[in-house]
Amino acid sequence: MLVERVCEICGTKFFRRRYEIRPRSPARFCSRKCLGSYIGQHYGFPVHRKIGKKRKWDYDEIWKLEDKTGWGPSKIGKTLGIPIPTVSMILKKRR
Repeated sequence: MLVERVCEICGTKFFRRRYEIRPRSPARFCSRKCLGSYIGQHYGFPVHRKIGKKRKWDYDEIWKLEDKTGWGPSKIGKTLGIPIPTVSMILKKRR
């Protein structure tokens, strides 16, 4: 049975199965993009910037987070909603 939901970020109506709905579930968002926006807003980190027509990850912020916490690419990627291979590539460019 499907339950109608409203996305917390963009306000779009969408449907989820009843068993997918939990208080901290990603079923509160209509897409991965909205989930990433939520993570970026609530963890004080801009997930990405729009530069021209392309989107670019904020390299400086990722490097600062690595210096501050000592986390690896997996933990940084999960926390910020950025793909782990992308975080690995960004951290390798620094070295």
